[in-house]
Amino acid sequence: MRPPPLLRWSRLARFYRVSRYGGQASESLEPRPRLEVAEFRSLLDRLGRAVREHESKLVVMVEAHRANVDGSIAARERDAYQLAMLRFAARLGRNQGGRPAFVDTPAVLQRLAATHEPADIFFDEIHPTALGHAALANSLVAILARDYGNAGKD
Repeated sequence: MRPPPLLRWSRLARFYRVSRYGGQASESLEPRPRLEVAEFRSLLDRLGRAVREHESKLVVMVEAHRANVDGSIAARERDAYQLAMLRFAARLGRNQGGRPAFVDTPAVLQRLAATHEPADIFFDEIHPTALGHAALANSLVAILARDYGNAGKD
């Protein structure tokens, strides 16, 4: 049995299929190449150009990892990809004529970790639980209300 096409890309769906129905894990869960930081920055630059060309607005959600909340790394430490997103958001905010519009996900989840265990915030190394997602959604809503709260009311 194969997962529906929408889930076929999911490594979790592949893992479940292999563990439940058998098969070769090596063919189902092949390692994916990681995007190099320079290529990631280049993609962010392309995104920034597209946002400016279309006179759009964008809110960036900086990714987080369990290491950001479980004490594995210092609270203020960010990996190269997180730093690239923070810098991109800062440039984009200046270009949009205002404050950087971003959710510093590591910081949001670190605040949550003050009252919750890392296992309550992350299922694994990168996927937040409902509690983690709720904190991120609340932060996003606060930014949208701050920057776009009067949109359509004029």
